[in-house]
Amino acid sequence: MYNDVYDYGYNASSTQEVAGAVLLSLLAVIFIILFIVSVLVIIGRWKMYEKAGEKGWKALIPIYNDVVLCQIVGVNPWWILILFSVSMFSIIPIIGPILSFASYIYFAVLINVSISRSYGKEDSFAIGLIFLKPIFYLILGAGKSKYIGKRPMNDFIFKTSSSSNENINQNSVNTNQNNQTVNNNVENTNQNNENTKYCSTCGQKVSTDAKFCTNCGNKLM
Repeated sequence: MYNDVYDYGYNASSTQEVAGAVLLSLLAVIFIILFIVSVLVIIGRWKMYEKAGEKGWKALIPIYNDVVLCQIVGVNPWWILILFSVSMFSIIPIIGPILSFASYIYFAVLINVSISRSYGKEDSFAIGLIFLKPIFYLILGAGKSKYIGKRPMNDFIFKTSSSSNENINQNSVNTNQNNQTVNNNVENTNQNNENTKYCSTCGQKVSTDAKFCTNCGNKLM
């Protein structure tokens, strides 16, 4: 009977040790996976920021990297503070969790659709950004995708839309075109001035190749 009790205690202790070892191994695997995911997200964002003309190292700073991303795609950065504030009210029964969940879902759709549009992708690309963020960030950052400017999804909270940004971009394009037209006119004027000269005696306009004035016959210098 003593041996039975001893064997039972020994087996229970061995089982606990095995369970502890399995748990530690599982935690180690989870930590490694999370670390790899974080590194891939940082690499993808780093490249995305560089394509948008921002410094890549900004992807390394928590919270600030989200603010920069919002600015790149045209989403109001105040959403970061809103999400933080809403999470504090999640302790309120029923209403708190519902409000927090709805806010996170809305922002996730808003930011990821805006990212997709700003890098020349369809709205459906946002699904991949939501569920497979590391891979799809790398596609945008390290792939052939180009940053085409701020293209935010319609935001019913801050009343921003892609149409307003498109108007701003169009106005910028029109301004650049007008400036180019003015520059071309100035260049043409300068060229015309270089191709003409005037008679020193009567003031008649003559070509640069003429040797005598067609009006007074004076020899041109």
